[in-house]
Amino acid sequence: MAMTTSLNVLVVAAIDFGTTFSGYGFAFPHSKDNEKNDDPIYLNKNWGQNLGCQSYKAPTTVLFGPDKKFIAFGFEAVEKYATLTENGEDKSYYFFEHFKMRLHSNHSEIRRDMPLAASNGKTLPALDVFSKSLKFLSDHLREAVKIIPTNPKLRNIKTIFLVGGFADSPLLWKAVAAAVSDRGVRVLVPEEACLAVIKGAVMFGRNPNAIQERVSARTYGVRSMTTFIEGLHPPQKKVVAHGTALATDIFNKFVGVDELVELQCRRSIDFKALRDDQRSATVYLFSTSKRDPQFTTDHGMSLCGRVQVDMPDTRGGRERVIRVTFIFGGTEIDVQAEDLTSHMRAFATIDFLTKHNP
Repeated sequence: MAMTTSLNVLVVAAIDFGTTFSGYGFAFPHSKDNEKNDDPIYLNKNWGQNLGCQSYKAPTTVLFGPDKKFIAFGFEAVEKYATLTENGEDKSYYFFEHFKMRLHSNHSEIRRDMPLAASNGKTLPALDVFSKSLKFLSDHLREAVKIIPTNPKLRNIKTIFLVGGFADSPLLWKAVAAAVSDRGVRVLVPEEACLAVIKGAVMFGRNPNAIQERVSARTYGVRSMTTFIEGLHPPQKKVVAHGTALATDIFNKFVGVDELVELQCRRSIDFKALRDDQRSATVYLFSTSKRDPQFTTDHGMSLCGRVQVDMPDTRGGRERVIRVTFIFGGTEIDVQAEDLTSHMRAFATIDFLTKHNP
């Protein structure tokens, strides 16, 4: 007979210390009897934010100075080392990446004083490299835990689960446990923790509806025009059409960064034709890490797609309406543009890999 246990936990957190990237996530179970496991999963997506980018994971890279002291981890380590290399100043520094692979070498070679080679061939004790990396991870977690008293959802964390390829490491377990020890939080490592990531991917592939809600990683919207208001809109954004002053490059937001979005949620905004004889409309799709941007030309704004819809029936002139709808699916955002007069439709999927030009 199989034994089943249930934990009365308010928050479940997972940490993945990977060979190439590292990150973590958490969820707030609505009920311990929730057999569907459909509670939304929140991921830390702020890695690299101070460098103008956002990611769910940080590179498992670490940089030490000529004095062998820790300088940076993750994106910051990569950026600093790239600058040092460009300036020809990297020779005396220690930059490590993919160093976790050394643990997969012959066990007889793994010892406390084992050296680890940096990218330029210089070496440091492997224990120093791992311990400093884990200290950074624990400090980062400690900073996250600090918000518990001010956030009702995080105030009652009782248990943290470590999963991923490095979850079985006693060093990682001790570092995480030390970070939350003063709050009475238990740190547990489930069986086959190293397989949690790949099993989770298979479970999601088998049942994409297992995740009913997602937290938007970025702010998404479209480029539009609105009535020009002196003192509010910059003069360079002013255009005149049919005797009316308009402000161009306006960012019209559909969803904001960190906003919770349900699976298959649909959000629509209506726009009117610009000309009486307009026979098509192109909708430009933008994204940014900023919460409330004003213009599509703001710093950090990215053009991530476009969709063009035909408007063959011109009888309605400038009163014709184009309805733009964002459909938030599992891992993509579908966009539909419809001419409500002719009911012509066009579709696009926001593509995160292709660089689009305005």
